[in-house]
Amino acid sequence: MSSWIGSTRSFAKKKTLENVEYFLVSPSPRSITTTLLDAFTAFVYNTRMGNRTYYVDQSNLLLSLFENNQQCNYLKELPESGFQQDSSSMFKSLSIKPKFSDIQKLAAGFFLYELSMNRMLTQTVEKAGIRSLFDIGVHLHCDLSGTEIANYVKEVRAYQAKTKKKTLNIYVMTANIDHVKMFGRLGDPTWKVNAMSKIPSSDPQILLMQELAEIKILTAQPALILDYNDSTDRFITLMHRGGPTGPEFLKLMSSQEWYLV
Repeated sequence: MSSWIGSTRSFAKKKTLENVEYFLVSPSPRSITTTLLDAFTAFVYNTRMGNRTYYVDQSNLLLSLFENNQQCNYLKELPESGFQQDSSSMFKSLSIKPKFSDIQKLAAGFFLYELSMNRMLTQTVEKAGIRSLFDIGVHLHCDLSGTEIANYVKEVRAYQAKTKKKTLNIYVMTANIDHVKMFGRLGDPTWKVNAMSKIPSSDPQILLMQELAEIKILTAQPALILDYNDSTDRFITLMHRGGPTGPEFLKLMSSQEWYLV
């Protein structure tokens, strides 16, 4: 996409830059959360080293979504000379890795939605008729057949038994509306299942807004069922409003622990 969400925010006037270490933001990301985590990792590394972070962001992705971070420079073109940073390798080269709580503090300032973007996300949720708070949020990860859904249902039942809640208001994140229906059929009559995927769309910008809106929804939930093999779920935990302690209840559907890159 050459222009994200029709943003009119512009870059600073071009300056001649030489011998700059920069991070190249993918102009056509396959996964928005993978791209955002990669870009953020460069920021974490450079902050740790006491350096500014230079982003070559030809699609204007970062400034379309987030406020201008004063510790960063956003470039539309490659500098005259420089070195492209590999955020993953550089982060792993740190002899002392930052604590999760420190990473989360940096994320809170880095992923600060631009005002109009925050308004659009709020409107997306309101238009879908989705409330802001649920008993539990679930991000389904399964193949087309949905055979894994029964495992998620089992974990939600266990959560209900543990909390002794007579009814559950559940938010389900998934791209497949059929999976939402299957989850509802396999679930309990005392459950109310909510999902934004009940409003299907083929428009990539609408899909992006829905994904970011769903992430925003899940970051507010007191209980979550996630899988850290997925970058979206790691992003949700990073941005969770519960702070370093995270949600009150967290069930992981795999043995994978949280990691940045």
